[in-house]
Amino acid sequence: MRIALVTTPASVRSGIGDYTRHLLPYLRERAEVDLFVEDRLSDPSEGTRPVTSIRPREHQQLLYQLGNERAHAFMRPMLAALGGTVMLHDWVLFDQAVAASPELSKGGWRGAKAALYEGGIRAAKTWRWARKQGVPALTAPLEGAAPFAYGWHELEEHGRWSSRSAGLHLLREGADALRLSLLVPAGRRLELQRGARVLARIDARADEEVELDLDLDGPSTFTLAVRGGSQTPEQLENGDPRELGVFLREMGLRYGGEWRTEALSSSQLVGEDGRGLSGARFRLPFNRGVVRRADAFLTHSEHMRELILADRNEATPIGVIPHGVERRWEGRDLERARRELPRAWKDDFIIASLGALQPHKRISALLDGAARARERGVRARVLLIGEERPRELDLAGELRRLDMEESTVMTGWVEEERAHELLSAADVCVNLRGPSTGGASGGASQAFSLGRGVIVSDLPELNALPDGAVLRVPTDGGEAEALCEHIVQLAEDPSLAEEMGRAAQAYVEGQAHWSLVADAYLEALAVSPTPRFSRRGIVRTAIAQSRAERS
Repeated sequence: MRIALVTTPASVRSGIGDYTRHLLPYLRERAEVDLFVEDRLSDPSEGTRPVTSIRPREHQQLLYQLGNERAHAFMRPMLAALGGTVMLHDWVLFDQAVAASPELSKGGWRGAKAALYEGGIRAAKTWRWARKQGVPALTAPLEGAAPFAYGWHELEEHGRWSSRSAGLHLLREGADALRLSLLVPAGRRLELQRGARVLARIDARADEEVELDLDLDGPSTFTLAVRGGSQTPEQLENGDPRELGVFLREMGLRYGGEWRTEALSSSQLVGEDGRGLSGARFRLPFNRGVVRRADAFLTHSEHMRELILADRNEATPIGVIPHGVERRWEGRDLERARRELPRAWKDDFIIASLGALQPHKRISALLDGAARARERGVRARVLLIGEERPRELDLAGELRRLDMEESTVMTGWVEEERAHELLSAADVCVNLRGPSTGGASGGASQAFSLGRGVIVSDLPELNALPDGAVLRVPTDGGEAEALCEHIVQLAEDPSLAEEMGRAAQAYVEGQAHWSLVADAYLEALAVSPTPRFSRRGIVRTAIAQSRAERS
């Protein structure tokens, strides 16, 4: 069988891209596979070809590795033009849809039309409601919380950019003044507002370094409103879609006569339920451009299969295939793996979590459960392996609240081999979710590859995970307490964690090793429809790719 496989290249950081690269050697032992990526990212030296060079008649199957990643937006027009089989990693495709249709985030009738097309009437109503939430109204500053309430981009090396409208929300006992050190780019007007009052206005004819001092009197909320300017040539060249306002280099607070620098590394969550369009993402799957256009599907769960069939309301070829797992447990030594962790952790009970540190990964619940276990005498430590998302989760505040600062290590994003070394140091791994995008748990699979058991959320898409290798916690209340009970039980009886590890290894050997997964792929593709051949479709794909590159 000759397969055209559409994916992301190694140069794009992508969990689904990593999945594909692990699968590929085993798939190539069984079939002829050509790799196609977004035109601008293709590189013959890496064995990738531009998607516009696909000729469906040359391949028996067209396979997409697709999930809720912005980098997968280029696949949508291809599905419309050529069809094919989709390995659907997530049910919620909000981020991908917004990347493919930027009008979804901009509003207006074009945005409403896109919301209706991608989600139907109910989703369009939810989208409209979420758009009305707009900029959150923050009326109750939190003591000690990070000040970046909304409208701020990720932390960079020397500071962070605001968007066109950004908020600072301060409550610091004893602070009597605020100092902002800003870069206002040429052509932009900055207004610093407190409520309806304009406290300062700067019109920058050239790039201008500005330092603003403001008196504080109790809880304070400021808005940085920016007009003028446009995306820079560098942004356009690199496909950076952000609307940038001003660059905050440093923020200081004065206590009496002493100035203290305020950390720029974390942001305050706007309530548990979130606000605005991003807060409603899990109620906006925006997946019809994929689910209703593909000819066949592969999924990791029966739950996903049922969702697809219910939405299409027609007979559709769908294969259910476990998430692939490699064997990595041989030669791993717990004591050696722990040498790079704090010395005080050497004989403690270590819980590891792999993945970006986001609210829906239930990091707060994990820390809460570990803190409760410590109160019950367990020397529980938490190892968080993954990229921090300071705009989404005030992790520093959570650690202070739970007194877990000395019992938690955050590694940030690490290379895969380094992640495996760190996971090897754990007694058990934890991968929680809520709300969920509906996909499989790549973090659980990584833990299984090292012979580690996993504590997971009790979700229907994870039902296929082997009971002996996982423990489950509820998603409808009592999450932290249930997690605490599992930690206490495992810490008091180490043989239970060992049994989970053996069950994980048996699952890999019997169902989920990549060689078995590759066999399942070919069995499923053998009964999938062949790609559509249409010269018009090929032309439409090329035009769509060209437009995407220009924008």
